[in-house]
Amino acid sequence: MRGQVETKVLDFAKDSGGAMEACVAKPGMIDGPGRQGLIQRTIVNAGHSLIRFPKVDVKEVAATLLDQALNGFEKDTLENEDLIRIGQKVLSAQEKSI
Repeated sequence: MRGQVETKVLDFAKDSGGAMEACVAKPGMIDGPGRQGLIQRTIVNAGHSLIRFPKVDVKEVAATLLDQALNGFEKDTLENEDLIRIGQKVLSAQEKSI
């Protein structure tokens, strides 16, 4: 179902004649302060460590989505690695400007 929704969203934007743009974000487990209790954090860390389930910080996701909305989409589908890379770049640039 996830692949169908992604395809429909991107096709709708493509068929809009430029009236609409779309980008699909496909994060792994989203981590952040205060987002999980002890048991959930243990499960997330175990999943990430043992089976290499992808994880991304909520700050990186937010920074990436804002950057892409303001500056244009890098590509149609942003995978977890893209969210981390772009988010870290944006956050790093923001820290340098302070």
